[in-house]
Amino acid sequence: MTLSPTDAPLPPGLLASLAASAGQPRAVLIRHGDRPPIPSGQAGFATPLTASGERRARALGRALGRLDWAVSSPIFRCVRTAELAGRAAEPSPLLGAPGAFVTDEALGGAVFAEHGTMTVVRAHVASGRGWGCLRPVAEGALPILASLSSRLESGDGLAVSHDAVVIPVVALVAGHLFGHDWLEPLDGIVVCAGVAYWRGAAFALPT
Repeated sequence: MTLSPTDAPLPPGLLASLAASAGQPRAVLIRHGDRPPIPSGQAGFATPLTASGERRARALGRALGRLDWAVSSPIFRCVRTAELAGRAAEPSPLLGAPGAFVTDEALGGAVFAEHGTMTVVRAHVASGRGWGCLRPVAEGALPILASLSSRLESGDGLAVSHDAVVIPVVALVAGHLFGHDWLEPLDGIVVCAGVAYWRGAAFALPT
């Protein structure tokens, strides 16, 4: 199945990172595919991908080529994204439900519901605000990077998560704070041995 003329193309920054990292074992950490809006007051755990989201996830799989492994948030839209991209995913609590950053699920749910994901995450990465329920950016991001790096021995892989997880990782590695933009579906960062690629540029992995 190919993309429809109405589907958005794959994120150009991710495609640039895939090109820049070609020939190296790599772990591609992305936000899940396109989903419909989540109704106010709902967690959206069972929210599926849209039809366009499913087509774009398949297109991503073609761009990635063979996957030797995959991990994902246990949330359905992440699991489905990995499956459509070509590999059944092992669930990872680092990537969602609750993810590497949330320390208090109940409070976190209330904070995100009241203030919105963009407000919470932007304050988290820009000023370190933890909202009483989030770990510092480095404390949450470094275990994710270490986990992905450890899997490179097994070949190329895919890790599917959420904007609230991927954005702090990008912020730590590349210094991009998303003050005036946001991480679109299927966009993300490519992790290789000692280096990561964001929008085609290489950054040394923090330790």
